[in-house]
Amino acid sequence: MKIVTVVGLGNVGSTVVSLLIEHLDQAIINVIDVDPNIEGSYLDLVHGSIAKNDIHLRYQDESLLPESDIIIYCAGIQNKHNESRNSVAIPNIKTALFFFQKFKPKKGVKIFIVSNPVDIICSKLKSLFKEDTEVYSTGTLIDTLRYRYLLSEATKTHHKLVESLVIGEHGNSMAPINSHTYIDNRPVVELLSEQELDDIRNELINCASYIRRTADSTKYAIAQSMLIILHALKNKQVSILPISIPIPESYKTLLGISEDIFISLPCEVSEGNISPVDRFELQPKELEMLKKSAMKMESIVQDFNKHCITSKTILKND
Repeated sequence: MKIVTVVGLGNVGSTVVSLLIEHLDQAIINVIDVDPNIEGSYLDLVHGSIAKNDIHLRYQDESLLPESDIIIYCAGIQNKHNESRNSVAIPNIKTALFFFQKFKPKKGVKIFIVSNPVDIICSKLKSLFKEDTEVYSTGTLIDTLRYRYLLSEATKTHHKLVESLVIGEHGNSMAPINSHTYIDNRPVVELLSEQELDDIRNELINCASYIRRTADSTKYAIAQSMLIILHALKNKQVSILPISIPIPESYKTLLGISEDIFISLPCEVSEGNISPVDRFELQPKELEMLKKSAMKMESIVQDFNKHCITSKTILKND
């Protein structure tokens, strides 16, 4: 039976667990949170899970951490409305590193970071583990879902008929790939002007801020993004999804960077495997956007390193 541990039972974590209960089969879902006040939320989920005979929930069972097949990390503090996701980088990196240094994950475990800033946390967390521990984040998959929605609204087309990818940073430098975007099998560039697409990209960048005008947080779309990845991992058919991964050497050369960063790239996902798509062709404008995104992430990582903010120093100094 597969063991899935969800760390953090806030707005996002509880939504993730709810979706896992509904859509997973034959699984143990282990919920961990440092806050003792989440017991009521956990019990609510347990009561709702009774209808699923093949789902077993566990509460604060740290003995299952080294045995977990998948760890979904949702813990951390939320950035304030209209502030950058990177504004909470230091405390959320620290929290993640302290949590994961407490145990040795099993060989082949997949760790998914959902807490922001996802790309930076992944970059720092990866340094704790050997190669047989796979670290990813949901990255720009949520932005891809949002972009599909915005395009469907702009073209008055059902969202199921919209195909697209957004790659790069999960942040202001994200790069929609319009050369691989189709509306009911027609290239989007035949339906919308360059200016219209630029305006939609700006709207995309501000989606989370718009949601948080009237909501505490964005939670369902990011939880659904995690579920999409898990479903794709179970399937034999290959899905192409944007997932934040350790940047391959070929992309380092292409984008002109040298640091080991995480960034969302088109990935083939199926049968338990996640791997970057080879030779994914980009138009010059798209490549330039992806370069800017990668250089931004590299600059942030270098700034952290310059100020000695590494996994070792954070763990040593606290």
